Amino acid sequence: MVRKLISLSTLIWLVASSPALAGDPEPNRENWSRYYFAGEKAYEQGNFSEAEQLFQSALKEAEQLKISGPAAQTILHLAKTYHAEKKDSEAEPLYKRAIEIYANSDRPNRFHAVAAIQGYAQFLRDTNRSKEAADVEAGSMGLRIKQTP
Repeated sequence: MVRKLISLSTLIWLVASSPALAGDPEPNRENWSRYYFAGEKAYEQGNFSEAEQLFQSALKEAEQLKISGPAAQTILHLAKTYHAEKKDSEAEPLYKRAIEIYANSDRPNRFHAVAAIQGYAQFLRDTNRSKEAADVEAGSMGLRIKQTP
């Protein structure tokens, strides 16, 4: 009986301390990484439909994390994938959303924000909107990102 109680208490402790069951974001980050990097690979191989599905799965995982970087990164790559699939009406709002997340993040990263802006500007050029692209790039020169106190 004592042995069963110890085993039961050990099992309860293991379940309670499991990161996946305790709400630890690490499993989500691992899942995000798996989907995200598989999406990148599919994109590089020209499998845009597969990449789209993987990036959508990665985004679901990223949105559960307490940091915004993975979500913004995934959104940006999903936008590029939509553009490659000629789904430009779906791509454009995602470019803008990624830029907004990077610019307003609690963990500002100017490099990623500017890279997102450059990706959006390239999208605009690809869709024959060179004047808008130039305006977006000119605006990025004075990019002000949220600073934490």
